[in-house]
Amino acid sequence: MTDETVRLDATLVSLLGRCLTLRPDAAGDDALRCELERHWDRFLAFCDDLRLSPAVAERIIKRSIAPPGQGPRLAGRIAANLARRRIMAERLSELVLAFNAAGIEPILIKGAISLWTGTPGWRSLRDIDVVVPPPDTQRAQALTMGLGYRIAPAGEVQGARSRHHMPELERDDLPGWIEIHAHAGNYNAEPFLPVSELIRESVPAGEPGRGRVRIPPPYLATLHALIHHHVGHSADRHGKLDLKGLYEFAAAVHDLDRTGRESLVGRASRHPRLVAALDLWTAAAADFYDLAIEPPFTFEPLALARWRTIRERSESGEPLPAYPGYREEIALGFRAIARNRSRGTLGRTVDRARVIGSLLPKLY
Repeated sequence: MTDETVRLDATLVSLLGRCLTLRPDAAGDDALRCELERHWDRFLAFCDDLRLSPAVAERIIKRSIAPPGQGPRLAGRIAANLARRRIMAERLSELVLAFNAAGIEPILIKGAISLWTGTPGWRSLRDIDVVVPPPDTQRAQALTMGLGYRIAPAGEVQGARSRHHMPELERDDLPGWIEIHAHAGNYNAEPFLPVSELIRESVPAGEPGRGRVRIPPPYLATLHALIHHHVGHSADRHGKLDLKGLYEFAAAVHDLDRTGRESLVGRASRHPRLVAALDLWTAAAADFYDLAIEPPFTFEPLALARWRTIRERSESGEPLPAYPGYREEIALGFRAIARNRSRGTLGRTVDRARVIGSLLPKLY
């Protein structure tokens, strides 16, 4: 990673949040349409770069705020994403059937869940992630290669350093690649949500012609995605927050019922770093995408301040220290500990050590 951040245009970032708001206000639609028209080509390119253009196109069409004559361009992006998803879903079913025939029932994670369920249709994917825990991981990789897949050029490099998934596999009729995971996340993320918990909590799903898989319940899939972005991709250390991942998180939380929200908050409460991360992402989703905060969700003012610092940092483009997020992550984790009144002095001391220790690289 470099010690600099890529500057995001503040105007385009603002337009993105206003287009994807979860609680649109029709009173501001005319002004938003005019502003979109002024920045249209740049804005579309920006959404393409973030891989959010299918979601943005869907919302703009639904709200009837497309600049004049731009409907076909938006419809084209939606259609292209749906076509890509259909092909990927077919490849996933083929893979699952081959695994099932060999006695393997994979666990789906991240975008693979969306491919299997068909929702949300706006979600764009670069790859298909399935979990096949040891001792079957290497056998699953071999089965996949037996279907004509080959190690992708990137996989030759990634495979040498990855501890959580096998080298990426590609085939000419798959737009993207396949990753066979041994663990739920990399060496930093795995301790927060171990593969053993995914195995235990995932539920069977399947139908004739598609095979049988296991899928984490929505609250756990949401937490896994948060951990993947925030910890697995080192956003915690680098003081960043992925806008695509944030929108997927906001939409997922928006769809949770009361039981799901309680399960998500309860599961996050097992580690102060998860409480802090959920606080941060909830605050960011509420501020940027206008996610409604419903019980038992809440967030600390410090979390909102941290999100706004992250946004200002991304829009400034100024050189940064190598790891500007360490201090912020520790501060938010310690604040989570302070508000947990059920822990005594010794317990809070242990939790502070857990926060600091969890920021150190982990090995399986």
